[in-house]
Parts: sequence; structure tokens; C-alpha cells
Amino acid sequence: MATQPLAELLAESDNIVRALDAANEVVELMRITHSVLHRAHNETHGEAHEVAAELSHSLHYMRQVAEALRRTIEKQMCEQPETEVPRTAVANYPQEYARADEHP
Repeated sequence: MATQPLAELLAESDNIVRALDAANEVVELMRITHSVLHRAHNETHGEAHEVAAELSHSLHYMRQVAEALRRTIEKQMCEQPETEVPRTAVANYPQEYARADEHP
């Protein structure tokens, strides 16, 4: 089995981390939105109350799907092979691949 070049391994790892960050943000935004809808549901009556209840129910389902996405990405991270990267390889890695926050 051929090994992937260091640049590919680092890029793939970075992509998974960014995907997990995005999934966490989606879950958090949905949690906040669900809370706001719940408040609107409690503060209204009649047609507005029913619409808020319907939205809340739909968002609850979407939240469950977003949490499943997050768990899937976490599982993918755990299944990713551990890569031993020599310190010299990282130290000599081209600057154009370095993260923006690593520059002075």
C-alpha cells in the first residue's frame, strides 16, 4: 500500500477538523434557534402558536440530523490512521501550507 504524501495527509486531517467545527456550529445554532422558537411558542396563541409549534417540531428533527452528522464526522476522525510526522518534516513544510495564525 502506497503512503500518502505529507501534504495530502495534513490537508485531509485539516479538512476533517474544519468539518467537525462546522458541524458543531450547526448544532449550536440549531440549539439556539430551537430555544427561541420554544419561547415564541410559549408567548403566543392561535395561529402564531401553531406555526411556532410546527417550526419547533421540524427544527427538533433537523437538530437530530445535525447531531448525527457531527457523530459521523467524529467517527471518521477516530478511524483516520495515526500518522507519525517527523518534527523536521513539519518544520520544513512549505510556508504556503502553514495556517494563517502560525505566521508572526
